[in-house]
Amino acid sequence: MAGSLQRPSILTVDDDEMERFLQREVLEPAGFDVVEAKSGAAALHLFTSCKPDLIMLDVMMPEMNGFEVCQAIRALPGGRTIPILMATALDDTDSIDQAYRVGATDFIGKPINWPVLPHRVRYMLRAHETLKNLIVSQQHLAEVQRIAGLGYRRLPHEIRRIAERMIERHGSDAPQRAVDRLNERIEACDIRGRDHWAQVVHAIHAQISKPS
Repeated sequence: MAGSLQRPSILTVDDDEMERFLQREVLEPAGFDVVEAKSGAAALHLFTSCKPDLIMLDVMMPEMNGFEVCQAIRALPGGRTIPILMATALDDTDSIDQAYRVGATDFIGKPINWPVLPHRVRYMLRAHETLKNLIVSQQHLAEVQRIAGLGYRRLPHEIRRIAERMIERHGSDAPQRAVDRLNERIEACDIRGRDHWAQVVHAIHAQISKPS
């Protein structure tokens, strides 16, 4: 999701102009920016160009229905994990089942309960952000464990590699203080042993993972 100072962007996809109007009227006052698509083809184009934070997708549309749009978005770069909320009739269990099969994150029943919609969207965005953070944390942990398992002799090479990543991210001047502090901690590792390397590398990863 976009930064805290930027309103989340919602792509609403529905061939019914009144439905799109109502979605905008409900979501914008609740703190969301709304981009509208009146067809599946338009939705695919806008997804690529606008990079929304969440898609609200109607099932019943001509030419390209919501199931086809959902499946197509999941195949696009960046589309595998974006939250997709599909709108379908509550009593249409076949459509609900198919929505999940093609990759929908959740569904909302029609007619839509308008006061509930912003809460549902906000919940989905929070859940998506939590999942992203969890995945990143797991990746960092796996890298730390990998480096810690290399042994003492190979770690200096890994430290240089991480320092190079810092230079690429922050420029040539930014990592120098961190490298100096790292050298001090490396000396301590001679005494404290191999377990301390994991702490050192974890601290470096925390540093280089900070946004520029």
